[in-house]
Amino acid sequence: MRRFALLSCVPLLFGCAGGGTVASESSPQNTIDTTIQAASRNDNAAIAASFTPAARQIYQPFFSDPAKMREFGDSLARSEKIDRTDSFAVYKSTFVNNGGAYTYFIYMVKDESGNWKFDRF
Repeated sequence: MRRFALLSCVPLLFGCAGGGTVASESSPQNTIDTTIQAASRNDNAAIAASFTPAARQIYQPFFSDPAKMREFGDSLARSEKIDRTDSFAVYKSTFVNNGGAYTYFIYMVKDESGNWKFDRF
């Protein structure tokens, strides 16, 4: 992906003021960070948007539970990258439940628009 920088350009999310363009590359970490922020705001729509359509159907019941979403955001904040290719990423995270620590894996895919989405846990 090419990036263009213009002296008169003020970077925005996907472009610049003054007619220039700046490509904004998505990353799995961007999706994780955005989802952590959305969980802290109880923004269920933003959280749901970070999932693939298939995963959204599976995890939909949890999106309306603010406590579960905050736990999810906290867990994402502790995630570590395991592997990444151009279109697939694996992270791991841990959480504590009833005094026990548990590790789970986070599988992410890059969609056709170039955005990283949560696919499986």
